[in-house]
Amino acid sequence: MANYKGNNGAVTVGGSPLGEIVSFDLNISAATADASVMGSDWSNTTALQSSAEGTMEVLHDPSDAQQSALVAGATVTCVFFPAGNTTSLKSFSGDFVVTSVGISASVGDVVKTSVSVMNQGTVTTTTIS
Repeated sequence: MANYKGNNGAVTVGGSPLGEIVSFDLNISAATADASVMGSDWSNTTALQSSAEGTMEVLHDPSDAQQSALVAGATVTCVFFPAGNTTSLKSFSGDFVVTSVGISASVGDVVKTSVSVMNQGTVTTTTIS
């Protein structure tokens, strides 16, 4: 079983790398509905629409154009590379609406920005070639 290093991960916003990225996550899920009928001892679930949401944490850098594009309400094209942008690995891409942007500062740490996104249409899984 292969293992991948998280430090190789990357995200692009609008086709260019997102700078100073610390971490990200992307969750793809499907809504479900109960399709059970009387007389059955087992439930029956059917899948409905899929959706994706994620977060990105970056070291706050106002001079980074991709960070500056991530404002609440904006629609951006993102590509997530969990294990890196390398041949034969997977990427996830699509248009996303920025749902929130938060900035945190504390003693003993650097200023960080956290961005939450939700899909706007299809999210495509691709094997990098």
